[in-house]
Amino acid sequence: MWYINEKKVLKKMNFYKREEEEFLNITNELAETVRKQRAILFLTREELSKEIGLTAVTLRKIERGGTRVNSKTYEKIMLWLVKRLD
Repeated sequence: MWYINEKKVLKKMNFYKREEEEFLNITNELAETVRKQRAILFLTREELSKEIGLTAVTLRKIERGGTRVNSKTYEKIMLWLVKRLD
C-alpha cells in the first residue's frame, strides 16, 4: 500500500522550486565595449573574469554578444564598466 506523506511532498516541491530569474540581453555594442576595455587594460580573459567574479566561459559568451545573462551577471559587467569608464 502506498502512503504519501503530504509534508514530504511539499518539502520536495519547495526544494525544486526556483524563483524565476530575469535574463537580460547582451547587445553587440555592449560586447564590443567590454572587449575594447579589456584590450585597453591588457587583461586576459581569465584575469578579467576573476576581477569581475565570472567564469572565463561566461565572459567569452558576453564578449561575443547576442546572448542572455541573468541579472546578477549583467550587474557585475555594468559595474565593472562604470568603474573603468569614469
